Order: sequence, then C-alpha cells, then structure tokens
Amino acid sequence: MIAILSWSVLGILVAISVLLIARAYIRQRNSKALSFELVRGVQVPNQKGVYEAFAIKQRDDGTIHIMVNVSADRIVQTFLGLGELIRGRGFGIIEIPADEIALSKMGASKDHHFNDTYHLPEVSFADLKRSFFRFQEYFVHDGLINFGFVSHSPFDEVFVGAYKIFHIFTREPDKYLSLLKDRDFVEVSELKTISHNISKKSPGSRESITIDERNIEEIVRKDLVRQGWYHYETKSAD
Repeated sequence: MIAILSWSVLGILVAISVLLIARAYIRQRNSKALSFELVRGVQVPNQKGVYEAFAIKQRDDGTIHIMVNVSADRIVQTFLGLGELIRGRGFGIIEIPADEIALSKMGASKDHHFNDTYHLPEVSFADLKRSFFRFQEYFVHDGLINFGFVSHSPFDEVFVGAYKIFHIFTREPDKYLSLLKDRDFVEVSELKTISHNISKKSPGSRESITIDERNIEEIVRKDLVRQGWYHYETKSAD
C-alpha cells in the first residue's frame, strides 16, 4: 500500500513539474511576443502570435532552410552573428525597388513589382560589413531593401528578405542553430511571420525611409556603386 501511494505521489509531482514547465514556456513565448518590434519601414498593426523564433525545412536539393523572426532591436547583432559563421569568399547581395525610368524603357507591366539586384563580388563577410556599418540605419529600418551574403564554397547564404524575415540556406546548419538557441530564439515546427497577419481586414505595408533627405535607392545607386557594388539584374518581386 505504501509503495502504491509513493508511486501515486511521484506521478502527481511529475505532472505538476510538466505543468510548470509548460506554463513557463507559454510565459516566455508571450513575453517575446509583447517585446517584438518592427522596423520603421514596416507597418503591420496586427502582430498577434509573432515572436522571435525559427523553423527548419529541408528543400528538395538537400539544402536546409532556416527561417527566423528577428525583432528590430536585434537585427544588427543577429545578422552580424550569423554572417560571421560563413566561411570563405562570396558576394554581397542587395535588392531595392527597380528604377522606374529603366522599367518604362523595358516596357515592363505596371501591374507587377520589380527589384533591381546589386552584387558586391569576390568578398568576405568582413568586406560586406563595411557597407553595412556605414549605412546601418537604412539596412535595418528601410522597409523596401532586402540584403544578405552568399558564399561560394561551401554554399551558405544569410538573407534578410521582405518584412525583415531572415533566411539561412546551408548544408551545415548546426553552427547557425547553435547561435540562434544561444540567443534564446525558440524553435517551432511552423513559423508564423508578420506577413501571415496581413489581410484585407488587417492590411500591412512596407515603405522606404528618408534620413537627411536621402533614401536607400540613392544610397545604393550612388554611394555603394562607388564602393564596388554593381547592378546584376532586374527581376520580378511578386
């Protein structure tokens, strides 16, 4: 009888422990959701259910895709931390809205959106950081710029896309996952991003920002081109 009671008490204690752990996880998740910040150039009133987290998917070619929600106040440290894990040389990549005059000459449809892609060739991530640091506020807070770094061998890519959602493409995911976990990003099976909360009833938008009467398009086409960036292609952004 005593043995039965002991096992019953043990079972209750285990159940209580599991419940407390679950509650702590929910509190942590809710706390992250409350503290999640959008950049100035992204406007999405409905942020329900969006918090710092990541999800892992394997693509058909075997490449691992890690998608990450990053709060505005941690974009700089997260981009630098992930980028510094990339080995070898590669190229920087920037996407900005396509030049309207060039599009009209191309006869591009006005019903579609296009981006101009710029590359900084044959560099290390350390080289890319010079451009990033100089114009950091634009990279972080402009809602229309996408940017990242791609290595040649091994193939690794860290890319900050629309709505500042991070994308990591790699065949060696462990080092990236370790960094994300060390910085308290939560692993989930399906990542709910800020773009999932956009609908006709609850619209959202991305817009360019202006600092000292300059925007990111001027910065890229004038300042960064002088630093070695070049126009690679114009492609659909839809």
